[in-house]
Parts: sequence; structure tokens; C-alpha cells
Amino acid sequence: MKKTASGFFRVLFICVLLTAVFSGIKLYAQDEIEVGGTLTENEVWTKEHIYIVNKDLRIPDTVTLVIQEGVTVKIDQGRGIFVLGGNLFVQGLENDSVIFKANYARGEKDWYWKGISYTGVSGIGENSMAYAKLFNAEIAIDSYNSEDITINNSSFFSSQNIGVRLFNSRNCQIVDCRFVDNYDGIEMVATDGEEASGNSIVHCLLNNENHNIYLLKAYGGILVNNLVENNLIENGNNGIWLDNGGGEAFGRNMIRKNIIINNGANTGYGLLIGQDSIDVQYNIFWKNHIALFFDQATAGSVVANNSFYRNMVGMTLSAASVENEIYHNTFSMNSAGILNISETQGTAFRYNNLFTLPEQENVVTNNTPDDILLTENYWHDTIEENIQRLILDQEDNPALGKVIFIPFLPGADTVNPVVPPVNPIKQLVGNEVKVSWMTNPEEDLRSYKVYYGEFKNYTFPNGEEVGIDTAYFLSDFDITDTIAVTALDSMLMNEDAQVLGHESPFAFTEIYPYAGADNKICKMHHQFLLDEATIPYAYDEVLWTTDGDGIFDNDHIIHPKYYPGQQDRENGKVILTLAVTLAGRVKKDNLTLYIFDDPEVFAGNDTTLLADEQLALSASEALFYETLAWTTGGDGVFDNDTVMHPVYTPGQDDLNTGEVRLILTAISECGSSADTLILYLEPIYIIEGNVWQNNAPVNKGVVLAVKDSPEGARAIDLAQTDLNGFFRLNRVMEGDYVLYAVPDTLRGGEAVPGYYANKLRWQDAWNFHLDANTYDVDIMLPSVDYVLPEGAGSVSGYFVLPDARLFAKDIYCNSWFGETGTLTFCDGGLSNITVLLYNSTGDKLLDYTLTDENGNFYFSHLPYGNYLIDAEKAGCETTISPLITLSPDHPDETGVVIELDGNKKIGIRRTETQLPGNESTVWPNPAGSYIFIPVSEQVNGMVTVEIYNLMGRLIQKQVITKEQNGQPYIKLNTAKLNPGLCFVRITGKGTASSYTFIKK
Repeated sequence: MKKTASGFFRVLFICVLLTAVFSGIKLYAQDEIEVGGTLTENEVWTKEHIYIVNKDLRIPDTVTLVIQEGVTVKIDQGRGIFVLGGNLFVQGLENDSVIFKANYARGEKDWYWKGISYTGVSGIGENSMAYAKLFNAEIAIDSYNSEDITINNSSFFSSQNIGVRLFNSRNCQIVDCRFVDNYDGIEMVATDGEEASGNSIVHCLLNNENHNIYLLKAYGGILVNNLVENNLIENGNNGIWLDNGGGEAFGRNMIRKNIIINNGANTGYGLLIGQDSIDVQYNIFWKNHIALFFDQATAGSVVANNSFYRNMVGMTLSAASVENEIYHNTFSMNSAGILNISETQGTAFRYNNLFTLPEQENVVTNNTPDDILLTENYWHDTIEENIQRLILDQEDNPALGKVIFIPFLPGADTVNPVVPPVNPIKQLVGNEVKVSWMTNPEEDLRSYKVYYGEFKNYTFPNGEEVGIDTAYFLSDFDITDTIAVTALDSMLMNEDAQVLGHESPFAFTEIYPYAGADNKICKMHHQFLLDEATIPYAYDEVLWTTDGDGIFDNDHIIHPKYYPGQQDRENGKVILTLAVTLAGRVKKDNLTLYIFDDPEVFAGNDTTLLADEQLALSASEALFYETLAWTTGGDGVFDNDTVMHPVYTPGQDDLNTGEVRLILTAISECGSSADTLILYLEPIYIIEGNVWQNNAPVNKGVVLAVKDSPEGARAIDLAQTDLNGFFRLNRVMEGDYVLYAVPDTLRGGEAVPGYYANKLRWQDAWNFHLDANTYDVDIMLPSVDYVLPEGAGSVSGYFVLPDARLFAKDIYCNSWFGETGTLTFCDGGLSNITVLLYNSTGDKLLDYTLTDENGNFYFSHLPYGNYLIDAEKAGCETTISPLITLSPDHPDETGVVIELDGNKKIGIRRTETQLPGNESTVWPNPAGSYIFIPVSEQVNGMVTVEIYNLMGRLIQKQVITKEQNGQPYIKLNTAKLNPGLCFVRITGKGTASSYTFIKK
């Protein structure tokens, strides 16, 4: 019966050294023991001895060999260690490895020992190797038809053929190992009817000559569920080669979170997929010849969330390689192309970010005669013509199929790996190294990170997160030190951030010349010395150029003088470029030289302010300055006297004087300039009084103070009357005024608006000069001349909204009599204008109203007869309307338009606003909560009813069928409509009708 490892260890450590019991052992010296042949009992090798394998050493079933830390094993030429169903435990420690190497006793180095071979071993924990180093074997570890072998923290150097081979072996673990300078690093093989599955290669470093990792599924073999994860795979002819000898694959293999760099030389690959059903996720492909190659007739692989950076070719899809999915990858700076397509069937290439080098074209090639769909990718551009230049397809060669790229993504897909920063450079700036780069395109960019120190195994010892600025300075650094930059997205991660795509691959900086920092001179200066420029490397030639008309005293030296030209001075700036040539390659840097004149400053126009107000100096401007200073000639204060737009609060002396000078001074090294604003301070006064009508107080009315000046009359302030008719205007400046009192239109009675003291028209009003607080002002409202009986007619119209300079918006475009709810005043027409209704001769005032929030006005319930319309606004001349006749044939006049022109003249006209149709068939009219409209017999099926207001705006819509209606007329609910003129249009199949009505 085979012994278990746990049972064996109780026996092993009773003794320090077991006596050799098989033939061939000789003791040459105290520290060397020759071993070989077949072990017949368990053994422990300790570091007190060096073990020389002079014959093949065999470990058969039921026998265990333990090799403890610090042991050195030397193997003679052509010899090896064979685990034939037994157990081998190699128990090195991190700082005390077990060494296996060729026994070059006489100094020869041109031969290899066979290696360690496992055949038919199985059982978890039965065979393991930790912290071992194996040198110069043919195949360092060779496993045949075995299971559960664990190799960790071990190193394999200079094997003639392979570091580790798993031949028809299963569930083996290779973890945290190094494979350096072997011909092939790791090989996994499944032959006909056999299986190599469930194996893992994790956290290993592979740097070998030919294949770093080679997985072969021979015909009929089963190679599935193998994992290659978190490895650094570099410098091989091929990074990973997945080969296929034929037959079907019954499961998937996973290649994920690896860094695959600098593989392929001029012919090979970072990853070659010759098998079906491979998952390639979260890998970084960097500096490979062809990063990913799909061999012919491979199918069903998924390539997602990988970063393809600075390879020669990003990806090649061979003929008959079908049904492969490629999505959420980032391709950047791949010099000879991104995607080479030789198969279109079932290829899904979506949500990828494609970044190109400047001036690069034809990075995606369709080599087939078939069209291929490459939609929903980001092409680093949003102009179709530019994207087409990146594609080689039927547009370039009629024998090829199209690449269909529309629709494309308008921005970088943030699910994808972050793209490395573009054009990172390092420059010598004084005693510091300036690191700079271009801004990343991702919307979820969190910050950048700068790395420095010895770059080894794709890691740096030092890194600093530097925010979103694209320049960073390092002190006490040599310009030749290795420095790299990465970009980080918004997801915070400390582990595997780069391979998972939340931090970009390293973008390594390149040494560049430094032209100097942007600078400035005054126009009075005639020269500028370019003394900050540095070129910290060997070069062949230096050349300075300008985009202006100035000249250099010598444009072929590092530190010339530049003499600005007239065009430079007029433009105010010039760009100076330093170009450095080495071996035919030119590197450039530039600076902008600003050429300033004396500062220019504007404090603002002189202005007037009420005594209790503050002045926001929002119109001030300044150019070409370094500092600003506001000063006052009075005793007021600025909230901040060093900013462009402060707020000034006048002092008491300012108010007493009535004006103050505010001075803005701009200062620079080129001089200073100042400008003065005169602030006039108007005293404010109170006007108090009462509004009466027939000796009764008028409550809920308003009183409007209108100032008369050479520029025209303008409303200044507004006050409401209380229950006793009392009003108080609190902020009225000195000047000549008329007071206009307006009763609430809902008040009823015979009162109409009037001017102080009791005048209907502003021309007849009392004009008084206000220079002090004024009290006990009594305004007597006029009355109508005649009270009309109720009738069936109406007159309506609207006041056109005039130019904003012709009215005080803050007065007229608000509610005068209470809460407004959701109403917006002056919405299409001018609000709160008095409209008067007269008899036909204009000598009898019959009624008045105010224009509403939309500028509309209405006189309803009028008896038939002749009428005139007039409008009143202080300072404006009115032309009375044409005669309006209401009769049974024309009961409603709906087209009265009132306009105020630039000469402050009010014109009133009638328009033909009614839509075609027999309006008398709408009943009742004027309408209340409902109206009834006849339906033409010719209207069939669906009927659309639309109601419009006077401005042509749709305010109600309803769709019914004639069958649903069931009547020769339509009943419409108009309860929610605002009062005023309304138009109805009814449309159905083959006909339309229009009607007009007034809403009460």
C-alpha cells in the first residue's frame, strides 16, 4: 500500500540522515554524496551534504524523497531524477533555495542533464516543489500522465528545451515561478484520447527564447479549463502559442490579467490563438510584433477588456476564423495597424476604443470581398470623412468589402481600459525635471500618476498620484532616469488596477529639448534673451524659428536673442520654436512670448444711483495688467478693491455731495493706466396719499409714479392702495411727475383710471416737481359717462409687445393686483395698459379694461351699436380706432390691434383675424363652460378638434370619432380656457371647418 505524506513525515524526522540502502552510493567526502538507482525507502536530503546524481535516480510508488532547504543537487551528464509514482517534496525557503544544476566537475558547460520527470503521480499534496532553482536541464520538469503537481516560487534557467512540460497531465499548479533563458518556458500537451486540463500558470515571470508558453491540443486531445493568469510574459519569439492538431474543443481556456510585452521580434506574436473557445480578458499587450493573431479556422473566442498599446499590429483575424467576439478593448499607438480582417463571418467587434498615431491611415483593413459590421466603436474622431481615412476597404479598392462603422461612439467607452497618456516627455528645467503629457479623453478620468526609479518586471518602486494637471516637476532627478506616466479612472483600486483597465499601461517619457517658459516683455523692450533653453542630450543641429516677423541674432545656438518685429508687436504675442535634430529625427518645443503695451483700463460709463442702492461695477474692463486697484474720491467702500468687478456702497459724504468719482487703476511692469467713473447719487423721496372715487376710498388699486424728462415719460415706482385707499411710493427720485391711479378691474362700479388730481388724460394731468417728501396727495378717479345696458356683443384684441426701450418692464410686466400663480406677464403682448371704450363720437366714456398677461383685452356683454377704442399710456400720443359696429350679423369684433411705435405713438387698427367658416353656428357665443359646434356630414371617421388663441398658439386639442360623438354637433368643454378670442379648427378625412368664438 502506498504511504501517505502525513504518515511518512512522522517517520522521516526521527532521523537526521538515513543510511544508504541501495547499491551505488559512495562517500567521497564529508560534504558530498553520490546517489543514483532506485530508492527503496524514504529519504531526506539535508544541506549538510551536496548530492551528486551519477546514475538516474528513480522514486517508485510508495517511496518519498524529501529535499530540504539549502540542498544543492548536481546531476551528471545524461542523468536525471524520475518520479515513477512516488513522491518528491522539494522544500526550499525564500532565502534558502534548493539548487539543481549540471555537475560540471571539470568546468565543461556544453551539455545538459535530463531534468526531473514525473510519471503517473497523483494526489493533492503528494508532489510539490517550493523555492527551487533549476539550471541547464534538457527539460527541467517533465510531467507525464500525472495530476496535482504543485510548483511554486521556483526558478528555471537555461533549459535546452523546456522549463516545465505538462504532458497529458491535469490539475497541476505553477505559481510565482520564474522562467528565464530557456528555449521554451512552459509547455502543455494533450494527445489523442488524453487530457491536459485544469492546470494553472499564475503570477509567473517568463522571459525565454522561443515560446514563453505553448499549449498544444493534438488531434483528439482534450485541453480545457486551463488558466494563464497574472503572468509577465516577455521577450520571446512568441508570448503564448495555442496550437491545434485537430478535433473539437469541449471547454474553454482562459488567458487573463497577463502582461504580454515585447514578443514576436519581426515575425512572431504576443498571443497566437490556434484553438477554439479561448477567453482573453484584462491583458496588457505592449510592444509585440503582432499582439493577437487568430490562426485559420479558429472559432468562439472572446477578447474583452484588453489594452493593445504600442504593438506593431494590434490584431489579425485569419481566414475561416469565425464567431469570435471582440469588445471593450482599447487600441492605442499601434504603429502598423489596429485590425487586419481576413474573415467576416460572425465576427463581433464592438465598443472598442481605437486611438491612432498622428497622420496614421488604413489602420483597419478588410481583406475580404464581404462587408463587415464594425459599428459602435470609438475612433478618436467624430467626423465621418476622417474615420474613413483610417479604414482600407471598398472605398479604396472595389474588390474589397465595406467596413460599416456608422453608428460610431461619440466618446471613449469608459468601460474599456484607460488609454495611456499620449506624448509623455521629460525636459530639464533648471534643477528640476519637468514631466508633461497630453490630456486623456475619458470622461471618468480621476487623475494621473508619475512613476520613477528602476523599472523591473513591469513595476516601479515609486509612484505619485498628481491630480489632473498634465505637467509635474521632479526635484533632484537625473534627466536620464526612467520615468513613466499612467492615467487612472474614477474607480479606486489598489490591486491589479492596470490589467483590469482602471489604470493605463505605463507611458514612458522621452527626453525633449526645453525652449523655456512662456514669457512677456513690454513693447518698449527691443529684445528678448532665450536663456532658459536646455538640450540635455547629444544633438547634430539646433534651429530657432518664429511664427512672426522678428529675427534672431543667431538661430543656430541654444541661447539666442530675439528681436520682435512690428507684426509681433501688433499681434501682442509670438511663438518661438526650438527644433533639435539628432540622426535625422527632429524634436521640437516652443514658448509664447507675450508683448504687452501699457495696461488698458475702462472703469465703466458714468451712471446714476438711488441713495439707498449699491453699485455693482460689472461693466469695468482691463487688459495687460498684473494688479488692479479701485479708489474713491468720497467716503464709500468697495467690498473688494482689488478685483475687476467689485460692489461700491456710497458713504454719507457721497450722498451729501450728490456724486463721487470712482477710479480703476491697472498696473503692470510696463506701467499703469487709470480711468474714472462718475457716480451721481439721486436722493429718494416718499409720496403718500389716498385714492378716491365719489368721496369713497378706492382699495386694491394701484398708483403709478411716471417721471417726465427730456428722454420721455417713464414709470418709476408702483404702490397698491390699502382698504382706506392709502398708498405710499417709497423710492421716488427728484424730478417732474404725474401720478396715475388704476382701480382693480374686478372692483366694478363706475370708476376709471385717472391722473392726479382728477384727469382722464396725461396731457391734462397736474405735473409737479418733486424735491422733498410729499404727503396728503389725493387722487380723484374719474367715472364713466354712461353705463351701458347688457347686450350680446363684444370687442377684443391685443396690445403688441413693443421694443423694450419703450416701456418699464419691471413695472408693466408684473401683477398689479395680487398673486400671479403661474402666470407670466408680457407673454406675447404688453400687459397692464389701460384700454378705453367710447361711444361712436368719442365724447362718452363707456368702460375701461387692462391688457392681461398676454396683452389681450376684452369688452363683453355690449349692446349692438357703434364704438371707438382708445389706449392710455403717459407720454404717448394715441390715434383713436376706426369705428367698430356690432350688430346681429356682426356681434363680435375680435381683431383690434394696438401698437406702440418708436416715436411713442399708439396706433389702433382692425385686422381680419377670423378663420373661414360660419362663426354664428358656434353656440353659445360668448362661451361659458361649454360650446357646441356643428359637424359637416362629409366628415367621417376620426375628427381632430384644435383650439387656438389670438396669437395662433395651440391651447387645446381633442380627437374623437363621429360614431363616438353620436350627434350632428360636437360638445367641447371650455371651462379651463382663459377669457379672450379663440379659433377652432375641425379636421377629418377629406374636409376641414373653422370657427371663431369669445371665451367670457
